[in-house]
Amino acid sequence: MLIESKFHDYYDSIKAFGVDKTCVYKRHTEEFKMDNKLFEPTTKYGNPKGGELPPLPGWEEISLGETREHITARVYKHLLGFCGQIFPYMYFDLDSYWNNMRRPEDRFQSEVAYTYEEALDYLQGNNARLGNGRYVSYRNRMSLKTAQGIKEFFDYDWSRYQRYFVEHKVPCFRVHDHKNDYGTFLELNPQLKPLRFMKVRDPATSFQEIYMYIAGTLGLPERPMIEIEDKYKQQQHGHDHRYSFRREPTKRKPK
Repeated sequence: MLIESKFHDYYDSIKAFGVDKTCVYKRHTEEFKMDNKLFEPTTKYGNPKGGELPPLPGWEEISLGETREHITARVYKHLLGFCGQIFPYMYFDLDSYWNNMRRPEDRFQSEVAYTYEEALDYLQGNNARLGNGRYVSYRNRMSLKTAQGIKEFFDYDWSRYQRYFVEHKVPCFRVHDHKNDYGTFLELNPQLKPLRFMKVRDPATSFQEIYMYIAGTLGLPERPMIEIEDKYKQQQHGHDHRYSFRREPTKRKPK
């Protein structure tokens, strides 16, 4: 697979083992604000079928550390689409002023969790204060305030986002929100290295799956047909002059 891109990703090194130039991955990043209506509404108020509003990626703040020296972390709950699959993940952003003011050995480290066990281990390992979920409403059932809410986020069926693979002809995308901008955004062909996706797929597997998804599911574009002029076709078949492929007459010598 040949990759056209302005940035390097963690699986690009696999190209050293050979490149199939007939399959081209145009890895150009594009981002735009999404329409939150992921399926047709059934009521005049725009509510989806069944009355349940689909959860959307967002962020929450949670306290880490001891009570007197706690740090407020911003946790982003985003989605990563990769080759037909949707991977929910949590990004624990600790790039804050108070955390950077600590001594290097005492600073909390940012982390990305792709499973419920990873997220829970990170929160419990950093003394996060989790509740029992008794007073969490149904709308906030995926809240980070409880272990059950974290599990609900990773176990939820996010398949409604799979349509963006075929609609935009991309093997991967990211559904996320910005720190200082309201709304949900769709990023096509994101860089996977900052998302630490190598914890889910190793470089060789990622490269192979993208190659197979582009060549199989998305399909390769048809090669343009080259039109050959008639005069070149005649030469190819031996019709290159008025006698064609017959023997030319010879001049007879006078007796």
